[in-house]
Amino acid sequence: MDHRLFFPFLALPVSVYGSRLEVALIALVAKHFDISRKRVENPNEPEHEEGYRHWAHSADAGLMNYFHEVVFPECDGVVALPFLDGRMGIDVADSAQWFIREGLPTFVINTAGEVTPVSLQRFETNPRCTLFYLRQMTEEERSLVMANDPLMVIPHKECPEYYPLLDKQPIQ
Repeated sequence: MDHRLFFPFLALPVSVYGSRLEVALIALVAKHFDISRKRVENPNEPEHEEGYRHWAHSADAGLMNYFHEVVFPECDGVVALPFLDGRMGIDVADSAQWFIREGLPTFVINTAGEVTPVSLQRFETNPRCTLFYLRQMTEEERSLVMANDPLMVIPHKECPEYYPLLDKQPIQ
């Protein structure tokens, strides 16, 4: 696959939005695919908030329909961030399911060591450190995600405490 033209959707838990981790993960994905950070489709962008809000008031209302109908078809694959226990939130899983159904590449971000406040801060300031890495989802993982199996998917909306270490200070 020629990654220079790859345009991945970064499926993040909402609890990561607005954090330094979000910025570092975008850098990690861009580095992995050797693309500009601007080529990483981040759901936490103002245009998506606007589109999401507009779509919610339309006849095709549904929280994820905006992404299914407007955003995902423009992307070449998905990179999903599970929680620290390895399971995805229901919305992240929904995003991954769309790409799996379409037969497009599905990647997952894994941890390569213990996530502590110190290691997380190190990653946030230097996304090249090896705390997180990308890999393709296995066929078994794709099957578990498609089935919303609790081994891989948290079957309810997320709670902020799944990423308790996040520093939600304003990004400079």
